[in-house]
Amino acid sequence: LAWVYGRLERWEEAAANYQAAELAHRRVIGPKGPGVGGLMNNWGWVLSDHLGKPAEAEPLLRRAVAILDTDEAATVWRGRSRASLANSLRDQGKDEEARRFYLSALELLRSAESEGEDLSEERAEVEADFARLSSTEAPPP
Repeated sequence: LAWVYGRLERWEEAAANYQAAELAHRRVIGPKGPGVGGLMNNWGWVLSDHLGKPAEAEPLLRRAVAILDTDEAATVWRGRSRASLANSLRDQGKDEEARRFYLSALELLRSAESEGEDLSEERAEVEADFARLSSTEAPPP
């Protein structure tokens, strides 16, 4: 349901539903169970990128990164969570830390692409977000 609200650009409802889904998953599966990190990432992404609440999103996104880092097979989600956190940090003026997370996100997304995932559009978005960090910086080739 949260995804549907997001597609409809009803961001408040999307955030509330991601929060409810994350809490339910955590209660049933546990705090680091499958899906919790992805839901936490999506909830933080909505808060940061669509509701303009990057400071509120930052702790959620940090937890998402930590949870997803425990799953080596989740390369794409590990990259996505780092990109979401980088956007949140950038929007708070924490440019150096944001830069590190953008670079890490791009490395993970490229790794997933080398394994056959088609992430060219998603990677291009992260590269564009990284470029907005500083008009003088460009993402690595």
